Amino acid sequence: MTIVINGKTETLADNLTLREVIERCQYNPARVLAAVNGNVLAKSEYAAITIKDNDNIELLSFVPGG
Repeated sequence: MTIVINGKTETLADNLTLREVIERCQYNPARVLAAVNGNVLAKSEYAAITIKDNDNIELLSFVPGG
């Protein structure tokens, strides 16, 4: 399937969960805010959401420090 992650087109296997996509992008799911097609999701939903072809995913990672 083809999806967009943070503005970049990616081709991934079908039937991946949002959590799997986050992990494949080498983010820690506990430190990421994710939106799929403009809808911000709770971390508790990441493993239950199946990503579909043409989904647009935005991942924001929070980094401690200043």
